[in-house]
Amino acid sequence: MPADSAEFEALFHHYPEILDAMPDTFTSHQFILTLAQRYQRQYIELLHTYRASDGPFREAHKKLAKGLNRFPERVTKGERVNSTDIFGNSGDVREWHKITT
Repeated sequence: MPADSAEFEALFHHYPEILDAMPDTFTSHQFILTLAQRYQRQYIELLHTYRASDGPFREAHKKLAKGLNRFPERVTKGERVNSTDIFGNSGDVREWHKITT
């Protein structure tokens, strides 16, 4: 599984647009869900690259969440908070805060 595959880059390209749509404070789960809803084809293509993994969603989502670190001028890391993933499972994820100017 490539670290920075074309599939990831295709989705990272949309991060500024998705960040604009997010509330001032949001979780990694909320961000990924919004990204997946708006760019379903690219999201599925990304998941396909992880088809051999025991946890393709977990692996892809981990990378997508870390991608937010590429935008330090737009968001800052918050605490880890409890959140529900796309499968309805509860777990700790990063909360993010938009930087307002």
